[in-house]
Amino acid sequence: MRTIFLAALLVLTTTLIFVPAALAQQDLYDCADFSYQEDAQAVYDQDTSDPYGLDGPPGESYAGEPGVACEELPSSGTSSEPSEAVYATCDDFISAAGSPSQYQAQQYFDFTATPEEQAILDTDGDGFACDGWGTGADTLGTQGGEDGY
Repeated sequence: MRTIFLAALLVLTTTLIFVPAALAQQDLYDCADFSYQEDAQAVYDQDTSDPYGLDGPPGESYAGEPGVACEELPSSGTSSEPSEAVYATCDDFISAAGSPSQYQAQQYFDFTATPEEQAILDTDGDGFACDGWGTGADTLGTQGGEDGY
């Protein structure tokens, strides 16, 4: 009886550890995560078994061109009309309570912002986004500082 219990516990533990990781890996990317087809293609080319379904839904037949990821996305080099770039500003980072959030701005600055957005979010070049609240530099809200208040 004890052996059966220990075997069942081992199977349950193994399942709880490995299954979520495997499922999360399959959902890491989809076409909505990319602005341009070339960016999606670069991810697809790293693993042409297409675990993310960038070349159509995994396991289903697809009418698109095989080996071309996210065909519906625009190409970064062939835009027919110039588009005006939209950049994040300090005013875009508001907490759920409705107050300015230097933390959110810093997270975006550190992990997502383009070089152009980094220049907008950190006008004084100190590496802190939207930190000069009330000083006229990196403005966000009316109070705070580099410690994120």
